[in-house]
Amino acid sequence: MPDNTVKLTNEPTADRLMTRAIECLQSSLKICFLKLPSA
Repeated sequence: MPDNTVKLTNEPTADRLMTRAIECLQSSLKICFLKLPSA
């Protein structure tokens, strides 16, 4: 039973971390593309 509560509390934070990581990756990719010479 304690495992279930831990999962419920950790899920939202994990989702936020995932979204943060995705946003960071997207921003870094955009910067890389901007640095590249326009095709």
